[in-house]
Amino acid sequence: MKTVLPIAVLVFLSICGHSDSLFGQKWTSQMFDESSHDFGNVVAGQDVSHRFKITNNQDVTLTLKPVVSSGPFRVSVTADSIAVGESAELVCQLTARHDTLFLKKAFATVRFGGGKFGEYRIGLRVNVEPLITFSKREIDFHDV
Repeated sequence: MKTVLPIAVLVFLSICGHSDSLFGQKWTSQMFDESSHDFGNVVAGQDVSHRFKITNNQDVTLTLKPVVSSGPFRVSVTADSIAVGESAELVCQLTARHDTLFLKKAFATVRFGGGKFGEYRIGLRVNVEPLITFSKREIDFHDV
């Protein structure tokens, strides 16, 4: 028991000391050209999308899996894997619906596998406005 405890402590400290390589946050963030996107004000019924470029600057081929962490966004990737030096894109799409009228914040996550494992979270933001807005002096029908 006396020899097991120091070995367990050393293993724990070595894992904590290499948390970037274990969880991949530092190396995954260096593969993206942007860390977030604000779609701004979007009128209900409007379709919007944004593409994030992912470049594999690692020494192994990586597999990609997109995941929506929260919010009304749909996400996809343009390739299932990226060879060394190649690029792909994370595509984030939204159809602004009339029942989602307010500021939305969300995250899209890309999980990496293959030769290295990790994930990276992208911040997304949109303000969905109603199709028709009223003020005291005018009615704005936007593009109706």
